[in-house]
Amino acid sequence: MTFANLPGQLIVLVLGWGFTVYLGLRSNSRAEALKTRDKIVDKLEALSEWVEDELKRTPFDFSELETGFSGLLSQIELKIGHFNAHVGENVVDVDVLRELRGFEFSETLEENEAFYSKIRHASWNAIDTVEMDSNEKFFMKKGMLTYFNGFVHAFYGVIVGAASLLVVYCVGKLIVG
Repeated sequence: MTFANLPGQLIVLVLGWGFTVYLGLRSNSRAEALKTRDKIVDKLEALSEWVEDELKRTPFDFSELETGFSGLLSQIELKIGHFNAHVGENVVDVDVLRELRGFEFSETLEENEAFYSKIRHASWNAIDTVEMDSNEKFFMKKGMLTYFNGFVHAFYGVIVGAASLLVVYCVGKLIVG
């Protein structure tokens, strides 16, 4: 190592360190987002079993079933909100719980027994949607053209303005000589 090219070596060192830190932060953020997604899936999987357990209780209490069910759905909605906030975009829409929110429980145990399988199927549909949406975000390979296409759409006005100024400059140069 010579001191003649020390500034160049320091620049390369800082750039390499910065890239390493960027990759570490990106992978940690991705891992945390996937943990949150797994918590959402676990809560959705446990929802139908919770309903089955509540229906098997000997003194059936309609208000506890309805309050507990809506409370669990609210917790799942909060987790989805945290997941989307962590990722920085609306990856999973809260509307995946719309079918689950639509269930109206009855005050009699006999009328509620059919809800277990319906809730299980609605939970599976919600789980499929959550996993497909998050897999599309994290695991689907996107080419450079797709990346630049999104970039072009985001900065379309700036690009058109810069191109217009460049054309005006070149035409002015040709006219003035």
